[in-house]
Amino acid sequence: TPTMQAALGDAAWLTGMERNSDLIVISCYAPLLVNVNPGAGQWATNLIGYDAQAAFASPSYYVQKMFAQNRGDEVVPTDVVPQAGPPAAVVQSKGNVGVGTWLTSAEFKELKVTHNGEMLMPAASEPVLNRFRRVGGNWEIAGDSIRQTSLAENVRATIGDRNWTDYTFSVKARKIAGAEGFLILVRSEGPDDYIWWNIGGWGNSRSALERARYGGKQEIGTGTDTTIETGRWYDIRVEVNGPSIKCYLDDKLIEEAADVSPAPPTSLFAAVSRDLKSGDLLAKVVNVSGSRQTVLLQIQGAATSGRAAGLELQGDPGAVNSIAEPKKVFPRSVSATAGPTGLLHAFPAHSVTVLRIPVRSARH
Repeated sequence: TPTMQAALGDAAWLTGMERNSDLIVISCYAPLLVNVNPGAGQWATNLIGYDAQAAFASPSYYVQKMFAQNRGDEVVPTDVVPQAGPPAAVVQSKGNVGVGTWLTSAEFKELKVTHNGEMLMPAASEPVLNRFRRVGGNWEIAGDSIRQTSLAENVRATIGDRNWTDYTFSVKARKIAGAEGFLILVRSEGPDDYIWWNIGGWGNSRSALERARYGGKQEIGTGTDTTIETGRWYDIRVEVNGPSIKCYLDDKLIEEAADVSPAPPTSLFAAVSRDLKSGDLLAKVVNVSGSRQTVLLQIQGAATSGRAAGLELQGDPGAVNSIAEPKKVFPRSVSATAGPTGLLHAFPAHSVTVLRIPVRSARH
């Protein structure tokens, strides 16, 4: 069953659904039930767990319930304005190098990394497989090459020092079979933080640089039309120098882009709706960060009256409920005093909060 981290992701997603409810009319969580005995489950993530004697709800179940039982009739336009803080420090991108494939089998040889003429990683005549950090696929040594024989998605093997910053990475690559081309990684700090040059991606139709960070991936630069032939060796070179990234295929400059660190992801998500029968506002706030956030809810076009009350789900991101601890993560009642134009409330770290705010009048 889902962790609290998964529940936070579900809640953030649901705020987006609610804000766009003119387009999204219904949602359903699946799979719903799982037998938690060893070997009895089919899917990796399920909403409710059970065995022959008991059942328990996951943190994601309580998120679904909190949203479903506090659904307004009209969406109220909502802006989340982060508090101004000190400018973020500029961090020099760093990381090692790697190769990979997507729906393709390929082999790579003569991997080499240099910096200002100095050899950081010389090309090995006989690669050693256990020097590579591998993610998926079937890797093997074939003479002077490292070969990947699977046709799976997102297969990678990295090597080198994760503290490297500026360097030139060169490699020879040959496609054996499959739908696309090669993935050439630079500045790879971890499984979810890297840059790769996707050569012959998108059905072997184009190439582009992509930056993976914060669990997502986005293109940097413009991309070019590129097709990779099966059975042909290609000379590939990527030069990283400060923010500059230059990519060469057979000594021809194909891609050029700037590695500009993106802003950190939003840490607060919110959606507000109005209950037409009572006139109350229903505010749903998700704090995915690791620190408490004190937020001023300023309400325009309405005057608050009395105390706001609701539910709050909070827990360690890795926390899960279980047969033994069915309410390790469980909603608790919360309240807040509303002023004339809104209310001030501290939302705990890793929390989902639903507040019902009484109002005396409202204008459309």
